Amino acid sequence: TPLRGSEKFVIKFPHPVLHSFIGMKPLWFPNQDIVIEKTLYEGSPSEVLDLISFTDDVFESVALFFHNPTITFLNHMLTGSAAFEFPTCAMSNLQFEGKSWGELEVSTCSQIDFDYPKKRANPKGSCG
Repeated sequence: TPLRGSEKFVIKFPHPVLHSFIGMKPLWFPNQDIVIEKTLYEGSPSEVLDLISFTDDVFESVALFFHNPTITFLNHMLTGSAAFEFPTCAMSNLQFEGKSWGELEVSTCSQIDFDYPKKRANPKGSCG
């Protein structure tokens, strides 16, 4: 599964992209619930941060799927770094060491991975 080692996680989608991913549920997320979150499509990075911070602590990981510019700004907020701009289909993997999602705030995550299709086509890593 995409989140190897995470036995409990929640997947949250903005409504407009839900139908694109719903077909993958049986393969990638067979035992997980999917939550539709309007905030991921219409919300600001601060609103998305609040949404994540209210995640039940029973979940060890959170997978979020949403659009720019919110994903870029949220990544900048959580890592405290503006090192990445998100090109089409980009993926960011962040690590949060807090004991509770309620502790999540600006600059509390470290960047573990950042990938996107054009990076593989251009190994030098240019987003262009």
